[in-house]
Amino acid sequence: MIISVIAENPLADYDKVTSILENRWEDLPDEDKDKYFQKTSPVKTKIKRTSIGSEKKEKNLCSKMKQQNKSSKSQNSSHINLIGPLKTCGVWIGCHSNCLKIINPHRIQETVLYHNLMANHIVQSEKLEPPMQLTKSHLGETLWTTLTSLADQMCSNGIYNVIQDKRLTANGIGVTFHKELGEFTAKITELCRCIPVYGLADVKEVLQLISTTKAITVAEARPLKVLNYLQGEAVRMARQLPRQQSRDDMVDILIQKETMLPLKCENCLHNKPFYHTVYSLDDIPLTQSQAQ
Repeated sequence: MIISVIAENPLADYDKVTSILENRWEDLPDEDKDKYFQKTSPVKTKIKRTSIGSEKKEKNLCSKMKQQNKSSKSQNSSHINLIGPLKTCGVWIGCHSNCLKIINPHRIQETVLYHNLMANHIVQSEKLEPPMQLTKSHLGETLWTTLTSLADQMCSNGIYNVIQDKRLTANGIGVTFHKELGEFTAKITELCRCIPVYGLADVKEVLQLISTTKAITVAEARPLKVLNYLQGEAVRMARQLPRQQSRDDMVDILIQKETMLPLKCENCLHNKPFYHTVYSLDDIPLTQSQAQ
């Protein structure tokens, strides 16, 4: 009908053609109108079936993902099912506890590097010329007692012996001591030079951590200047890592997070979260009535 109207009225505009079609439709007998309805009804049925099929697929997909997350949750509450990368952003999408989440691997890597440096990095030191004399008046009674107790743990065979405690040496501090006739003397012979204004105050801070907080590990005995230095090193090293991560790389990164970071560590060095929840599967409507 449309073709014939256009052929009969080649100069008519859109509104004119529409008006002619409306008039002819009104003049058509009901039998002819039924023919057009019969031609279009299968299309409607097909569309309806397609929408129902899509609804079933969506329902099955959501149910499957929820069951998968439920089973993985029973095995490991922190397990994340990786879905795929967003390459333009350098992040990944994963599913955890019925939630779709954006995973930032760079923040995790940065934090893992920092904690690894905290536990194992030995700050390089250089010899002091001349050495710095340490006395009880420099440290105070409590810290002087702490220093002498560290010296007592060493086997003093020579005239001057180096305190080998890693809580001092890993922080770039070298201390030698001498005991003779019950008299104890000590000197700072080595100090870190890669950290500005690193000196006696930092030695006292390490001894304070050992004395008051009972710091046992190297990570627990890091002074503030070393903490800031190691944070900067972790950020620098993380920026040199590849921007895009493969699935195997992501699995390794998530394993490192679970094994090397504290239990409740969920933020990076800049206090930004590793994960960002995008959507909860529980909020996805499975039927049209729920969507309304």
